[in-house]
Amino acid sequence: MAAMTNDFGIFGSYIKPSDADNSFGGGAKVRIGFLDLRGTYFTDLTTKQSSEVCPPFCANNKPKVKFAPLDAGLVFKYGDLSGQRQPVDPFIGGGAGYYLLSPASGSSSSSSTAASAVP
Repeated sequence: MAAMTNDFGIFGSYIKPSDADNSFGGGAKVRIGFLDLRGTYFTDLTTKQSSEVCPPFCANNKPKVKFAPLDAGLVFKYGDLSGQRQPVDPFIGGGAGYYLLSPASGSSSSSSTAASAVP
């Protein structure tokens, strides 16, 4: 059996939430053995509608929100068995996510979710 592969990557991301304006972001991922860790940072999101008084943490008279998802998972790549790099490397995995969500003014909130993937 071949040795497990480790990797590191950076990526761009786009989010289109139902209650806020669209946002672009970026992140990094690292895989060590079966463990896969990802973190993404999005530029400040602005809420679509709000009756709150805005200044000083606003854009276009809308309150801003900071959003940063963190993900951890277990991944098994079938290419790790052969020890050879393939153009297509199928994998199976699953994990959980934790979302850091806070108004740009400072107080915070968070949420978590779970997911699995078999491409």
